[in-house]
Amino acid sequence: MTSNRDMPGWKPSKLISGIPSGKTRVIGVDLFAFEEYLVKDCDTREEAFAIADGKNKNRQGSLYDVYYVYNECGEYIRGVDLQTGLIESRRGDSSP
Repeated sequence: MTSNRDMPGWKPSKLISGIPSGKTRVIGVDLFAFEEYLVKDCDTREEAFAIADGKNKNRQGSLYDVYYVYNECGEYIRGVDLQTGLIESRRGDSSP
């Protein structure tokens, strides 16, 4: 997956900081307006994966919102590859 960090002017999301301890955060990205929004701070990774995966699988076009999952440290752990449309996990993430 191509990282946004490779794009000129990339800045880390304010939504990936301040994630409560023990929570996993789902963030939505409006690809038309280029805005991010908090979907939910989940108690488990499985809950976060289910929310993000379900929403990503139901996308009906290339500009529909995409959903990413971050751990309590603000590290990306799951999302959708915009080039392939496939859901993928960060390397080293052993969860399904």
